Amino acid sequence: MTDMPGDRRFAPPDAVVADMHALDGGLELATRWSRLWASLLDGVILMVTLGAVVALGGLSTMRSGADAMAMMLNMLIGLAVYMVFNSWLLYRSGQTIGKKLLAIRIVRTDGSRAGFLRIVALRIVAVWVLSAIPIVGSLVWLVDVLMIFRDNRQCLHDMMADTLVVTAASAPAA
Repeated sequence: MTDMPGDRRFAPPDAVVADMHALDGGLELATRWSRLWASLLDGVILMVTLGAVVALGGLSTMRSGADAMAMMLNMLIGLAVYMVFNSWLLYRSGQTIGKKLLAIRIVRTDGSRAGFLRIVALRIVAVWVLSAIPIVGSLVWLVDVLMIFRDNRQCLHDMMADTLVVTAASAPAA
């Protein structure tokens, strides 16, 4: 038998494969790419914020003759301000600036709004603490990131906090 035009035995499947996953309750999981870009945008915002705080703090410490400890304190203050602001945004709307720009939102697995302690303690602080453990921390961080390739796209921090990242259009208003 020869492969004739119109012979479908060796043709690729006609199925449409899309990177979206609809859940019960009308929630639609955010794409892996939107989560990546939102995270990168938030990282850039953090770097710009810390850079500005260090630069401004550096000018004041140079004038006063302070040392590297003052610079480190300025960085910690900048990081604290950034974390408080991001935590407030996450609590208020389930979105950081990056998530808002990419139209994605954090919700509980049942679609309800995630509480402040759940977001901060379980999604952020718990993974940071685990990641700070020598040797094990690198593995925790790697596992956390790679878990996004599962069907439900829940990373380790999502599982710990019982949250999902969904498209903002599919999530109820926070």
